[in-house]
Amino acid sequence: MKLNKIEPKFIKKTNPRIGLITLGSDFRIEKDFNNVIHGRDVDLYVNRIHCYNPLTNKTLTKMADDITDVTKNILPDQKIDCVAYGCTSGTIAAGFDVIEKNVKLAKPQAKVTTPITSAIKALKAFNLSKISVFTPYTKSINILNEAANTGVRDVFNASLLIG
Repeated sequence: MKLNKIEPKFIKKTNPRIGLITLGSDFRIEKDFNNVIHGRDVDLYVNRIHCYNPLTNKTLTKMADDITDVTKNILPDQKIDCVAYGCTSGTIAAGFDVIEKNVKLAKPQAKVTTPITSAIKALKAFNLSKISVFTPYTKSINILNEAANTGVRDVFNASLLIG
């Protein structure tokens, strides 16, 4: 029998790692992220955060208290390049600074993003200041969203008229 010695070759390049924090009740965001990164050299890791009911400004803010533990459990003790907190209203209720601080307690080197901070950057990049927004949120949460310090003015905000 002839033996062939094979030298292992290790891939030195690593893909960027994105950690996604999604609401326990969100059934869509993972699919959306996978559609965006399809065919790209990006690795996505997901963990879910408890969503408190009823959905109010107070419960949205309370979710921020859980972010550090949820983030720690995305590839524990491993580096992640970016953590995306997938709750727009939760970011506005707690404040981006709180979301970022709580993520960085678990993953200090990670960049942090949210749907609302990304949207605001895009609106500013395109110099848009008049927008219309249609949300599934209650009136009290929409008022909070309108009051957020986004730099975008003349917002027309509509909801499903719940609450």
